[in-house]
Amino acid sequence: MNPNSSVKDIKGVGDALALKFEKLGISTVKDLLFYVPYKYQDTSDVLSISQFLQTGTGTFVAEIVSAKTIYTRFRKQITTVKVKDDTQTLALTYFNQPYLSKTLLEGEKYLFNGKVTTKGNKRSIYNPKAEKLHEDISEQLHLGKLIGIYSETKGLSSRILRSKIKPLKDEIPSLIKDPLRSELIPHLLTLPMAISQVHFPLTQEDIIQARERLAFDEMLKIAF
Repeated sequence: MNPNSSVKDIKGVGDALALKFEKLGISTVKDLLFYVPYKYQDTSDVLSISQFLQTGTGTFVAEIVSAKTIYTRFRKQITTVKVKDDTQTLALTYFNQPYLSKTLLEGEKYLFNGKVTTKGNKRSIYNPKAEKLHEDISEQLHLGKLIGIYSETKGLSSRILRSKIKPLKDEIPSLIKDPLRSELIPHLLTLPMAISQVHFPLTQEDIIQARERLAFDEMLKIAF
């Protein structure tokens, strides 16, 4: 794979998804790597279920007790996911996502991110984001850390974008060549490092440093 390889060379990207990428101006691997988040969401503060309910929003970790889908006469599919932790049990409600009853496995732990909707004395959690919990938090892609939020188009979400950029992470040093020698800009990141950090930041400082380098390159383009 090289910078000019088609996005269709990335595993899981077929003709249909490639057309969606084109709507965002992405046709090559290089285009994808330079398609940077416009903002970030910090989901690294992981709560217990009780803390989540008290706060009303955020990320919590829980074990799957059960996941069942019912079909209403109005052709709606309602999946109820029962989860628990050491503090209490909670029911989550998903609409028109019946696959969750098969993919959310009983006994496994997942990270969830959402908010509490209150109506009278009833508290509900609708369509929270979910990702299986890994032992190593660095392996998390969508929750439990700083995550990039990208400009999207129908059928191509930030979640999909993150999942297609992740396999390229280790290849960034070979895919992105720095046009400037590091000794000329000792106060800035190398371009490959900036691209890596802008997509996979560990801290807010990583984001600041990455954006500084990318902004510097943009100024050079304007100047020359």
